Amino acid sequence: MADAIAVEAATHDPDFAKKMQLVRELALLAQGRADDFRASIQVSWPSLCVDDRKILEQAVTTLILETRSAVQASQNLSYVEAMEQVDSTSGLWMLHRARLLGWMEREAEGIAILNTLVNRLSSKQLADVWATYGQRKSWAGLYQEAAVYLERAFGLDPEDVDSGRMLAIAWMMLEEFDGMDRVLRQIELLAPDDLELVQIRAQWCMATGKLDRALELCSKAKVGLPPRQAYQSWCFSAFIHLSQNDSAMAMVDLAEAERLAAGYRWGEIWTKSSRGVGLALCRDGKEGIALGEAALAACNAGGGPVGWVLVNLALSYMGVGRQREAETMIREAVHRDGSNLRHEARLRPWATQRLIAVLDGIKL
Repeated sequence: MADAIAVEAATHDPDFAKKMQLVRELALLAQGRADDFRASIQVSWPSLCVDDRKILEQAVTTLILETRSAVQASQNLSYVEAMEQVDSTSGLWMLHRARLLGWMEREAEGIAILNTLVNRLSSKQLADVWATYGQRKSWAGLYQEAAVYLERAFGLDPEDVDSGRMLAIAWMMLEEFDGMDRVLRQIELLAPDDLELVQIRAQWCMATGKLDRALELCSKAKVGLPPRQAYQSWCFSAFIHLSQNDSAMAMVDLAEAERLAAGYRWGEIWTKSSRGVGLALCRDGKEGIALGEAALAACNAGGGPVGWVLVNLALSYMGVGRQREAETMIREAVHRDGSNLRHEARLRPWATQRLIAVLDGIKL
């Protein structure tokens, strides 16, 4: 019946059949039918008008940009290959191929493609793929590689605040604070009211010992950011107050209130852990260790990332002279979450000297 209606409609509207071709291609995309799409596009592409081709190009591009895993990338590569067959002169599909190859751990092939596109596509288009490579490496904790890719992206598009933000964080994780400062200065000029940048600058201030300035920036960020993001600034404020031994527990209490407002489950474990090390620093080691051990038990039950919970418990053990247990905790932290620990040590000013010395002794 539906086919009969379509035939009848096509008889009265010569453009109807062409429109139905576009609808069919979009439906095949939405249904994930890559093989059918490849066969169908071979037939329909020559008869699609310019506007319909643009609609289809945008639909495939959206699919590619939503890729978030190697499995998705492998599947979506089929659509790129199908488009390359019917639109072989367009550099767009080569660009998308390079993007997907990055997700598939085939960066060398992707980079070779990007190098051939230098004079064919805009710097912004190329920068976006380099930034994707850098983002993936950051997610994997490979910050040195991430920084290389993100420097390339930011060099091609120095007005892209997002790639600059990722680059600043990569340099921070590598403890390259001059590089972090350089990038932040550039993007702060572009987005002076960006409170996420304010929060990142606060971390730079903490890591470089400018604690009063860090407190000012945290105060600014935690007022304007949504609760889930502002929670981090409350935490930083608590760290700084712990290092100065004033209002330490009050700041941890405020961080906990912010966690509740954000509905941030991992924060409950973090708050127990931070309260534990705070109490230990304030000379209530027994209660501090009890809270730290409770936080670790929650992590081991699947509650969240464990590295810093182990380190906080180690610091509490150190405070009461239980050095052997402290080193066991830190070794376990290195084993389970080693890539971030040296960087994170700098964001706990009270712990920096003592903790980095321990990490050096373990020879990370």
